[in-house]
Amino acid sequence: MAAVVRGGCLFGIEGLEVRVEAALVRRLPRVIVVGLPASAVRESVERVRSAILASGFEFPKRCITVNLAPSGVRKEGTGLDLAIAVGILVAAGEVEQHQVADILMVGELGLQGDLKRVPGTLALALLASRNEIPRLLVPEGSGGQAAHVSGLNVFEASTLSEAVEILRNQKT
Repeated sequence: MAAVVRGGCLFGIEGLEVRVEAALVRRLPRVIVVGLPASAVRESVERVRSAILASGFEFPKRCITVNLAPSGVRKEGTGLDLAIAVGILVAAGEVEQHQVADILMVGELGLQGDLKRVPGTLALALLASRNEIPRLLVPEGSGGQAAHVSGLNVFEASTLSEAVEILRNQKT
């Protein structure tokens, strides 16, 4: 069964919701990203692998397929790193699927597991509100813009470990 996480990136000046699906299968270990990822998104594989390991989690020794939907739209930027990492952690059983329901995740990962800001936080907060997604998880220091969107619970994290802890503490 594939894990499903909600991520977001910019599409022009608008936010685009990206459904990140991650599946683990018993084959030669590697990571495959499909769904029209631009080069920065394809390169996220090594950032994500390093961040997961540096954060104290085990990186699955399986073939990992990550699908970015909608598949017909090119995904740009590094803002999907956090959603891809969390999708892999959900597929590996480190985070439960219900803990990532109704939350949009955005952020670039550093090699040591630190979360870095990405452009477009306000556009992505507006996207979450329009799509009736009640929660938004962003890198520390990015929540100020998103806080201007009414009805949205904004969470900030400085590291992947902190983001996972926030997700694990969710009641839904």
